[in-house]
Amino acid sequence: MLSGANAWGGDATERAKWLQDYWESDNGITKRLAGIGVLDGSAHDFVADQPLCPASEFKTTEETFKRAKDHVLNDIDAFIIQEFYSDSLVLAERKVGLPPMFSFLKAHFNPSPAVADPVPDEVLDEIEAWNVFDKQIYDLAVGRFKEQAEEAALEIQTTMEARRIIDDMLHISGGNVLTVEQAGAGIGNGINDLLAAGKKDTVLEILRIMIRHPAGQALFLDSLLQVAESIATPAEMEIIRDAQEDPYSL
Repeated sequence: MLSGANAWGGDATERAKWLQDYWESDNGITKRLAGIGVLDGSAHDFVADQPLCPASEFKTTEETFKRAKDHVLNDIDAFIIQEFYSDSLVLAERKVGLPPMFSFLKAHFNPSPAVADPVPDEVLDEIEAWNVFDKQIYDLAVGRFKEQAEEAALEIQTTMEARRIIDDMLHISGGNVLTVEQAGAGIGNGINDLLAAGKKDTVLEILRIMIRHPAGQALFLDSLLQVAESIATPAEMEIIRDAQEDPYSL
């Protein structure tokens, strides 16, 4: 949050004042989920469509948290959790009915994340103390995500495994952006390794996912279909063709 405020041009040198005045520092996620935002300098209840008070005077309360919690429990179908990113996307795609949501040409994860200017523990403790409701909302969302993942485990286990393998295929050490040639090589090598290991079913699921992806169709369709035709039975090939013709099918 501190680095974010500096990046946006805010002055975070006076920490106490910044924590007091910065809208997001006081349970920003909880406020948004409760329908509370800023309009013309005032805290605004967008559910009731009425101004509340000057934005700098608004404080998140138990009532704000209750509204946010009810929204999480009753109105949100899918959760994207950064720590479970690939699995979150698979669940969200199935809940909302979307084609696969991942990039063929950008790295999906940083294998060695580093913070250039680590925030002192006392500052992190202070920020967390100001955001107790956000922490509860986050824990609630993670819990709901894990419940959904457990409920769908057998149904989507193969898809989740395939997506993790795709992440590995499309990760090029030392670079965040891939060329089409690099992505194609990563896919080709990964599929060959899986076939050599006798994992035909996993390869078929990877092909189905990639063919449903708009970029997969645009960049690699002919190659993907060629691999599919070389290993798939007629019935399996029909599933692949269905994925090509209707990327919104599951």
